[in-house]
Amino acid sequence: MDQEVRGKGGFDNESNLSLDRIVKCLRIFCDCGEIKDNILKVNAEHFKKQIKKVKDYSAIIEKLKDFGFCFQETILDKNAKDFFVKYPKRPVIITVLKNYMDCWNDVLNDEYIKNEIKKFGYGWIAGYYDFYLFDYKATANPKELDTMQLVKDHCYTWEAERKNTFINFYKYSKKYSKICFFGNDYFIGKSRICTFHSDYMKMKLRNLNEYMHEIEKMPENLQECFSKNVRKCSGCGCLGNNPDTCKNRIYWKFKDTDYIGCSMQSFYFNVIKNEDIPQLFKLLEYEYKL
Repeated sequence: MDQEVRGKGGFDNESNLSLDRIVKCLRIFCDCGEIKDNILKVNAEHFKKQIKKVKDYSAIIEKLKDFGFCFQETILDKNAKDFFVKYPKRPVIITVLKNYMDCWNDVLNDEYIKNEIKKFGYGWIAGYYDFYLFDYKATANPKELDTMQLVKDHCYTWEAERKNTFINFYKYSKKYSKICFFGNDYFIGKSRICTFHSDYMKMKLRNLNEYMHEIEKMPENLQECFSKNVRKCSGCGCLGNNPDTCKNRIYWKFKDTDYIGCSMQSFYFNVIKNEDIPQLFKLLEYEYKL
């Protein structure tokens, strides 16, 4: 489940939220329970307090039954002190699930993770796990994970050529100490300068006229991102700006033609080859004084 799907609305978003609720329910079962012989003994009082945080939890519990989970004793019985959770088809699943959720708790209490959350915000957790609800990285020491492995994890479903470009783009970025990689984004400090997705790359540039000589050296497929394929200013007045005096508006001249764009939209590159990477970073050098 990746970030692009998560960003959509409507049915896709609702389906995504339903999956989140399933995992939240499983997490609460584990946090409120103890494991013995592949059976989870859950403290009913603690569970009833925690489960109220999950929307439509009754429906989620019924769905878990459809998936093969078995609940002994009445879960929401006011008089119940404990109840038991099993998975008869494959009992060890309960132990694996409990261990995994315990690992998640360890991750959230890890000092390294806490420091990264302070730098990037709580969203860093979702980015770190690439929006997967279950990820092997929760069971690892985050400080010992190879960043290159995280890069490969992020693009492993992409087609081979795009995957190769993504990896090489990351390798090239390591030449610049100021640039920080996170998920599919590149930052200088807290400012995002570049985003690399499976089907496009977006680069934030404002001062094109200062390095137009570099843009004019680029191959035609990249030059077109600053001319006929550019996302032009629509006069929307984004972020409450006056459409007539919007500070996000940017101006440049390319091959005797004047253009007006938006720094919020920035520049999108749909086709990038390995040989284009040095030229793209040259633009970042000029723009961000690297």
